[in-house]
Amino acid sequence: MNWSKLQNDFKKIAIPIIAISLYILLGNAILGKICPMRMLFGIPCPGCGTTRAFLLLMQGKVAEAAISNPLWIPIVVLGAVFFINRYFVTSEKTSAKITRILKGMMMVVGVLCIAYYVYRMIYWYPNREPMIYDTNNLLQRLGIIKN
Repeated sequence: MNWSKLQNDFKKIAIPIIAISLYILLGNAILGKICPMRMLFGIPCPGCGTTRAFLLLMQGKVAEAAISNPLWIPIVVLGAVFFINRYFVTSEKTSAKITRILKGMMMVVGVLCIAYYVYRMIYWYPNREPMIYDTNNLLQRLGIIKN
C-alpha cells in the first residue's frame, strides 16, 4: 500500500471532509434534512435516499438500504475499485486502464441515477419515502411558492 500517497491525499481532503461533515451535522440538527434541493424547493433530488441507505447499511440492514436507494451498491463498488487502484496498483499502465474503466462506469451510474430518479418521481412521488414533497421548504416559507 502506498502510505505516503494516502497521507498526502488525506491532507488535501481533510478540510473539505470536515466542512461537509459539519454541513451534514448542522443541516440535520437544525432543519432535519441535508438535501439542498429538498431544503430549497421541497422536492427530492436524484440522490435522495442515498444517505439513509448508507446509514442503514452501517446498521447491517442491507435490504432496507437497497430499498431506500439501490445506487449505493455501485457507489461502494466504484469507491472500492478507486481505492485499490489509487493505493495498491503500482503499474501506471494498469492504473490508467482502470481509471478509464472507472470513468465509464461512473457515467453509467450517473445515467442509472437519473433513470431511477425519473422512475421514482413517476411511481413514488409524492407519497413514498424518500420521494415526498417537503412543505417546510425555503421557497414556501418565504411565500414564493403557495401551498
